[in-house]
Amino acid sequence: YLASLPRYFSNGPSMTPFCYNCIPSYLTELCQKERATMNQLLMLKSLSANLPHEWLGDETRGNADLWKWAYQIVLTRAVTSSSPSTDGDERDVDVDVD
Repeated sequence: YLASLPRYFSNGPSMTPFCYNCIPSYLTELCQKERATMNQLLMLKSLSANLPHEWLGDETRGNADLWKWAYQIVLTRAVTSSSPSTDGDERDVDVDVD
């Protein structure tokens, strides 16, 4: 399943400042907000680097590229659950593989 996921993204958080100059202003605003959300996640990652996570190794916790990739996967492959018991959690869309 992991091998089938993309490694390159062309969405808002992955755009450069030059890209923002080439798209309409409202779309630029939305893309910049999404990039800011991703950057906030990366800041939290660096703040939580000293917290104990038995299930997450030091190499994984310190890998910013992996965190960006995981954020992009959730952003592009997840849906918000409408079940009252899950309180709006993001759920990954499973792929049926025969």
